[in-house]
Amino acid sequence: LLSLGALIFIGVKYLLPLLLPFVFAWTVVAVTKGGAESLADKMKIPRKIVRLVTSLTLVIILSLGLGVIIWRSTSALMRFLTDIGESNGIFSLLEELFSAEKPALGGIIPEEIAGLIGNSLDGLISSALTAVGSAATHLVGALPTAFLFLLVTVISIVYFAIDYESICKFIIALLPEKLSRRLADLRRGAVSVIGKYLRSYALIMLITYLTIFIGLTLLRVDHSPIIALLIAFLDILPVLGVGTVLVPWSLVSFALGDKFLGIGLLILFVVNAVLR
Repeated sequence: LLSLGALIFIGVKYLLPLLLPFVFAWTVVAVTKGGAESLADKMKIPRKIVRLVTSLTLVIILSLGLGVIIWRSTSALMRFLTDIGESNGIFSLLEELFSAEKPALGGIIPEEIAGLIGNSLDGLISSALTAVGSAATHLVGALPTAFLFLLVTVISIVYFAIDYESICKFIIALLPEKLSRRLADLRRGAVSVIGKYLRSYALIMLITYLTIFIGLTLLRVDHSPIIALLIAFLDILPVLGVGTVLVPWSLVSFALGDKFLGIGLLILFVVNAVLR
């Protein structure tokens, strides 16, 4: 058991990063195999060619999509954090909420505690901006490694797409017959279950995002796309949900006298719950 644990540790820590492009390439070819072969049979084109074109197209789409998502998310998050610190942003709302001079909360929060909370908010915003800038710098520094990963993946896809059957037969021949049968059953069951799980949660997340985005846009909330995305992400996590954000936000809005936003957020919470 100790030897097996050591081998798994070494494999995950040292071998997996090296083998990851090949594993990713094989996964892409395996995922597109069924659809590519059906298309090849209908179009009377060799299966190897269609598998290759389909796999490369999927990798290009995923790479471009991931790049656009990272770029847009980083820039949107930077703008969002910058606006929080501006005088007309969300930061001013938080300052009013925790200010001892605010009529609604003046008798609840002492001036010293309000000052400490205000300073903490300043430090939090500054730290968040620094973290995002550092993450952007690391992303730029990781571009050569990402390019090498993509290059090795593309080359691997060419070989896997052309000789997929031969490679699979060779790997299966190395395994005991009983183990290969169990792995085949496990693969079929896992693909089915994980596929249904991901599709259902992606649908729930999409519905939540569209609902929150439309609602916040109607309520004239700034940065509604990124706020809706964060809330939709929280919605799929255990315990947390839409109410974790919308209900406290609504209470804060009522406390600050913005009844329109407070009522709107409560209605949005109910509408999202009904749609789910």
